[in-house]
Amino acid sequence: MPRRSASFNVFCEDPPLCMFAANPRPDGRVKDTVVNIRRTGEFVINLADEPLARAMHDSSGDFPPEVGEPGYLGLKLASSTKIAVPRLADAPWAMECKTWKTIDVDGKRQLIMGEGINFYIRDELWDGDTMRVHMDRYHPVGRMFADRYCRTDDRVVFSAPKARPGHDELR
Repeated sequence: MPRRSASFNVFCEDPPLCMFAANPRPDGRVKDTVVNIRRTGEFVINLADEPLARAMHDSSGDFPPEVGEPGYLGLKLASSTKIAVPRLADAPWAMECKTWKTIDVDGKRQLIMGEGINFYIRDELWDGDTMRVHMDRYHPVGRMFADRYCRTDDRVVFSAPKARPGHDELR
């Protein structure tokens, strides 16, 4: 079942790699997310937008293993294309991942890295001509820490840096 992680980050384009850390449950047991990833070698990163933000937060509760957060929270699932793990049907963007590497940080926490092998984005958010996201239509919500979230609509865009003569490495 898709579960919300504390946070994730994309840190490479080729291959597309992402990572997230999984802390133990409050009682010290390994979280279901880690158990499922160890079992399947697959996971999905689902990005939430404003309509999904509350469910994203609520999914972080300490649910017993037999309770799937999507069903409990009334979220629909959709089949992934290249892996068996489903994605959230209403997520505006999702990355299907195969486990690339797992690092035991301190005997309790796991750093899980995955390679994105397929990407989903809502049709109305994608401009096929420019191969870019319509940022005026895409309103993701980001987790800052614990119960603190942010909207990402206040963006700054810079043009590509200009290389100084004799410094071709910037191109």
